[in-house]
Amino acid sequence: MTRKLATGQVSIANVAALADVSTATVSRVLSGQRDKDDDISRRVKDAAAKLNYSVNFAASSLRSDVTRTIGLMLPEMDDEQTPAHVLNSLSAAIRDAGRYLLLSITADPEQQKEDLRSLLTRGIDGLIVIPENNEDFIASLNAEHKNLPIVQLGGKSLTSHISWVGTDQSEAMRMTVDHLAEQGAHAIAYLSRELESYTAADLFTTFYTQANALDLTPDPNWVQFGPCTMERGYQAAISLFRDRRNVPDAVVCASDSIALGVLIACKQLGLQVPEDVKIIGYGDSPACEQTQPALTSIRPVYEDIAHEAVHIISKWNESMTKMPTYRAFKPELVYRESTWSARTGSSDMTPPGSTNM
Repeated sequence: MTRKLATGQVSIANVAALADVSTATVSRVLSGQRDKDDDISRRVKDAAAKLNYSVNFAASSLRSDVTRTIGLMLPEMDDEQTPAHVLNSLSAAIRDAGRYLLLSITADPEQQKEDLRSLLTRGIDGLIVIPENNEDFIASLNAEHKNLPIVQLGGKSLTSHISWVGTDQSEAMRMTVDHLAEQGAHAIAYLSRELESYTAADLFTTFYTQANALDLTPDPNWVQFGPCTMERGYQAAISLFRDRRNVPDAVVCASDSIALGVLIACKQLGLQVPEDVKIIGYGDSPACEQTQPALTSIRPVYEDIAHEAVHIISKWNESMTKMPTYRAFKPELVYRESTWSARTGSSDMTPPGSTNM
């Protein structure tokens, strides 16, 4: 019968013996340096759990240059809450990798520089940033790219010297316009975010290109730029549908907040969604499932993006070239009632619930 060791008596050698592997393998698995999810990793983790063994990361960091920490710099939360989705996914991915998160949330340029200096002095193993178009901040990132793996999440690439992981925004727009065309839309409006934002110009170009290809060229007055707020969506819809002689039958919204405002305005104006107007948002926020009708939305694959960012940082030291990585993920279209159209054939007559396309 195996005698259970007290927590203080357990060593890495005990774990290695129980898992029938070397102590070096135990160290790599529990530190996250070995990221394969195979039988060896499972045996090591099971043995560590049975013996109540945990790695002393603080002591380990004193013996090496690895601190097991990743820095994350976010702008202030906006009303779309996209950074909240990112933060939740990154926290889980970093935790799964056996690492710890050091977080900075600020949109103030001076505070960003100060927070970056603070993270660097703590010896972080890598840095993940949500873009802020700050020249001093970009210069600081360029100065560190040879010493530290840095990954930008989404937006327009700030610099060619750091890795980029995010959503394929052009593909997201193509999916959106194609979906509306398939649902019978003929005249599409587009409520974009502010034109000076990182992806707005590219999305605007993709929207027009795809709409023209499908013979859905919008009235110029139907393409508008502004903040991603519910109030903006409401006011834009009131303006769009005031004159019923020339109105769109679908509205593409740059955020779910805008889409919610459009939905409220349509109800106030007596327009039926989706019979009179189809509405699609971006972000797939929890509110999309709570509205009547439920809102169709584009959902970035936040979990995949987060795990790829952490993977790039974890593998950086093994790379000989230290070249930046670029990875764009195709999003999901979550199809709900706000864009449904009954079409010929019994299989098309049932309104959608919440299905990914």
